[in-house]
Amino acid sequence: MICRTVFALIWATVTLWAQFGSIVGTITDRQSGDPILGATIRLGGLPQGATSQRDGTFVLRRVPAGNVRLLVSAVGYHTREHRVQLRAGDTV
Repeated sequence: MICRTVFALIWATVTLWAQFGSIVGTITDRQSGDPILGATIRLGGLPQGATSQRDGTFVLRRVPAGNVRLLVSAVGYHTREHRVQLRAGDTV
C-alpha cells in the first residue's frame, strides 16, 4: 500500500510539472548588442516575472504552457512585446 501511495504522489507531481515550461533568454541593446542589466521581463496577464542579470540573461520557470506574451521593459528603452509558443515540459 505504501508503494502505491508513493507512486501516486510521484505521478501527480510529474503530471503537474509537465503542464509548465521555462523561458530563457538574453536582453541586449538592438544597436550596440550590449547586454542590458536590470530589464524587467513580465508574463502578460500573470504575476510572474524576472530581471535580467549583468550579462543580460534571464530565466522564467514554471511558465504555463501555451501562447505566452512577454513584456520587456528597461529604463531608457521602449517596452517591447514578444509572443512565444511554449509546450509543456519545453524550454525556449
